[in-house]
Amino acid sequence: MCDYKGIFGEDNKCPHPDYGPGKDGEKNFCIFHNDREDKDAEKFYQEFKKLYKSGKHYFRGFIFPESFDFRKLKEETGDLEFKEASFGGTKFSGVAYFAGATFSEETDFSKSTFSEETNFSVATFSGEADFEEATFSGKTDFGYAAFSERVSFGWASFLKTCKVIFKGKTFDDNSEVYFGNLNIEKEADLIFYRVDLNRLRFIKTDLRKINFVDVTWTGKKYGSSSYLGRLKLFDEKYQGKGWFIQSFQHLWYHFKFWLFILKEKVIKQKKENQSKAIFRNTYFKILTWLKISIPKEIEQEHYEVYRLYNQLIKNYEDTNRYHEAGDFFVGAMEMRRFGRFEKRSIRMLLGPYKWISLYGERPIRALCWLVGLILLLGLIYGNLIGVLPKNNTLRQVYQKGGIETIVDKYTGKGSYDNYVNGLNMSLNYLTFGKVETPHELRYTRYGFLLQAAEVVFGAVFLSLFILAMNRKFRRMKD
Repeated sequence: MCDYKGIFGEDNKCPHPDYGPGKDGEKNFCIFHNDREDKDAEKFYQEFKKLYKSGKHYFRGFIFPESFDFRKLKEETGDLEFKEASFGGTKFSGVAYFAGATFSEETDFSKSTFSEETNFSVATFSGEADFEEATFSGKTDFGYAAFSERVSFGWASFLKTCKVIFKGKTFDDNSEVYFGNLNIEKEADLIFYRVDLNRLRFIKTDLRKINFVDVTWTGKKYGSSSYLGRLKLFDEKYQGKGWFIQSFQHLWYHFKFWLFILKEKVIKQKKENQSKAIFRNTYFKILTWLKISIPKEIEQEHYEVYRLYNQLIKNYEDTNRYHEAGDFFVGAMEMRRFGRFEKRSIRMLLGPYKWISLYGERPIRALCWLVGLILLLGLIYGNLIGVLPKNNTLRQVYQKGGIETIVDKYTGKGSYDNYVNGLNMSLNYLTFGKVETPHELRYTRYGFLLQAAEVVFGAVFLSLFILAMNRKFRRMKD
């Protein structure tokens, strides 16, 4: 019997007959697990063909000869359809051709080694797919492959000789895809071309080494002219956002999990006994309408997501995509604001920085704050407090008991002229008297405080506007 140790059943032994000793000469292996390069490739093909046609698609640890051709198998059998296939730990010494193949139920390619060209283009994965710790060495094509359920490429290695491309609508809108902890060598070429990355996670992967071309991120469509929203990493949605929001997220997580269990229970009861579920049908319809699914767990990986955003900034700035890089800069600052790796005083300052200019990425927002301040205080000065001419032409002298009293002859508030005069006063204070005005503010206990507040806030808004504009031009220049 074959000495290969794999999960083949209760006895944990390979059921295939012995072919002979392996390279080390100490253990005997079957034709599938034998690592000798001179093993009979034709015998391997014929035995594999029998196994494939039997429907038992458990190929864990198989070592495919360099001459093995899946295209020949497809021509002779009429298709490439695998059901609950396990290629875990498999080594493909030659071309691995799975173009147009169909993989139903769970598919396992974990720890597999693809030594040469690999083709999964237009392949269909109807169940979960596992490529964790797989190694890609040659040209690999996942163009227009369709993954319907969860798929993971976590901890996969892309060697310097490989060129891997994901192209088109590869991942389903409801499937979660994990590309975390990737090992991408310096000269490796990993490309995402027109792929929807709305559900992809890249935690602990160096995104500087990935080429993103015309992709769709979470938050806003690529190339959108909308001023609202920004491009986001899906990883950001997993991170907590402050004590109050984190508490709410925690409650919402457990509530959604309870709803999900209730929904699954209704489905089970409907299958087993229709009468048991009759009183739950209303709940079931509501849960279906709400699209309740297993909620995302709340993480505290703010620093790792912050690192991802900085890598994306570098990636996009190197290819002159400054607008998208600006969105990623905002994401990095958000992680600084909500994470615990920054001092609390810095996190408190980042809040106003965001509201005023979106961390320097929206100079128009800072300008609007400045203009709004001028207009608001112009209204307050002219129509609530009141302004007066600096000369005495509108002053009256009252005489009572031999004592003369000079009082302001104030004609009232609310006129358009007063508002214009108030605007002039607002500009006068903001520019430290550079804008001349023939009026002065009526004396009140709040007047001086308003003037001081205008100077402080005006300086802040103006400074952030200038910094934001400088940031835009400097980035484009560099």
